[in-house]
Amino acid sequence: MGGPGGQTGVRRENRSEFYRGKTVRIIVGFSAGGGYDQYSRVIARHLAKYIPGSPAVIVDNMPGAGSIIAANHVYNAAPKDGTVVGNISGPIVLEQLFRGAVGPVRYGKVSLSSGPRQRKLHDDCHQANWNHQIR
Repeated sequence: MGGPGGQTGVRRENRSEFYRGKTVRIIVGFSAGGGYDQYSRVIARHLAKYIPGSPAVIVDNMPGAGSIIAANHVYNAAPKDGTVVGNISGPIVLEQLFRGAVGPVRYGKVSLSSGPRQRKLHDDCHQANWNHQIR
């Protein structure tokens, strides 16, 4: 899951002002009630206190195609200002590495964060990408 506060284009000293009164959306690539949804809702409940300006945080479910629809939305249509976070299936990143058809998202250009369970996948993905580049 990628989050706000990274490359937002907003200077560090202005972040509190930027986020004040705004809403941060967590877009979940699966339907309501599942594990990704519950995980996102727990994070949403506490995330605002860690973002300068304490914005409202909501969860939007955008299920379909194993979260590829949500990934494509975050990559192609969502604002790139730090107000949208995507929670998508980690293995779809590997699809692109192994020449799968996952749409126009170029995961090498997306800032990826990982949850506690996904750290190994994140490390494996970097290793697979490195191996692919040296061939």
